[in-house]
Amino acid sequence: MKTLDRRLRYFAINYIGYDTPLETIENVIAEELDGPGSLLGVRAMTKKLRMHHGINVPLNLVNAAILEADPEGLEDRRPGNKRKKREG
Repeated sequence: MKTLDRRLRYFAINYIGYDTPLETIENVIAEELDGPGSLLGVRAMTKKLRMHHGINVPLNLVNAAILEADPEGLEDRRPGNKRKKREG
């Protein structure tokens, strides 16, 4: 694994692209939130960006873009909100 990591760094092959423009990320996320991806969380949205759009960005950028585009929806999609609270 050390050899693989070292060679990837040597050839400048990165899994996450930090040089992707923020406007591109925001536009693609807004497009996904208007369509069938409106109920996706941050991790699922990141995976969809990687698989369907070819955009490899870190989770924190996706979280910030979703929070800016749909703050109420992101709060509703949190895993803790889906659990029923006990009464009593």
